Amino acid sequence: PDGRPFEPIPDGILRSPVYDSEDTRRGNRKYMAINWDIDYEGSDDHFFDLKMLLEYERDIAREPFWEGDFEIDSSTGEFAGFVERDNGPLRLWFDPRGNAIPESEKGYASGCDLSWGQGATPSCCAIADARTGEKVLEYVTALDDGKPDIFAERVMALCRVFKSKAGNPTLLAWETLGPGNVFGKTVLELAYPNVYYHGTEADKDSMNRRKPGWNPTKQNRTDALGDYQAALRTRR
Repeated sequence: PDGRPFEPIPDGILRSPVYDSEDTRRGNRKYMAINWDIDYEGSDDHFFDLKMLLEYERDIAREPFWEGDFEIDSSTGEFAGFVERDNGPLRLWFDPRGNAIPESEKGYASGCDLSWGQGATPSCCAIADARTGEKVLEYVTALDDGKPDIFAERVMALCRVFKSKAGNPTLLAWETLGPGNVFGKTVLELAYPNVYYHGTEADKDSMNRRKPGWNPTKQNRTDALGDYQAALRTRR
C-alpha cells in the first residue's frame, strides 16, 4: 500500500501481507508450496522445516575461524599440534594459535560417520560443547586418513585433547554400520576411555546388552531425528 516493492525473506520466496497471512493461517508449507509457490519439488514431504533451517542459518551459523590439519606423534599416537593451510580437512570454530583448546565446563561430545576412505565418500567427525551444543571442530577426509582404522586413531588423538574441566576426554560416538564396525573395533582395541554406548541404563542386565556406538536402525533414526527436530524447533 505504501508503494514499496515486496522483498523476499531468506527462504527466497517473494512475500506479501496476503501471503504471510495465509502462511500463518494454514501453518502448512506443503500446501503453500503447491498452491501459492507453484513449487512441486518443495511440495514433497521434508523431515525438517526448510524455513526453520534457514532462520537458524541466518541467526546462528557462521564460517569456521580456521582451516588446516593436525599432526600426531607417530610413537605415541598423541596430538602434536595444528597445521594451518587452505582447504584442509580440519575446520575449527575457535582460535587455535598456541594449540590452546577452549575449556568446557561439561566437556565435549563427538559424532562420527565413516567411509572406507577410497576417495569418494568422506569420513566425518564433529565435536561440540556438551553444555551449549556449539560445534567447535569438523574433520572431513576421503583420503587414506579417512580409512576407518586410521581415521579412528586420528579422531581419538583429537578427542583426548578436548576435555572437560574435570579432565574427561570427549565422549566418542560413531555410526556402527559398515566401516563403522572397523572404526569401533579400533577404538575399543586402543582402549579409548570415554565411549558412547547405545541403550538404556535401567538395570545391570540391560547394561550388559548395550553395544558401543550408534546403530542406525529405522527406529533409532526416527527417534534421533525426531528428538533433534523438536530441539531445533524450541531452540534447545
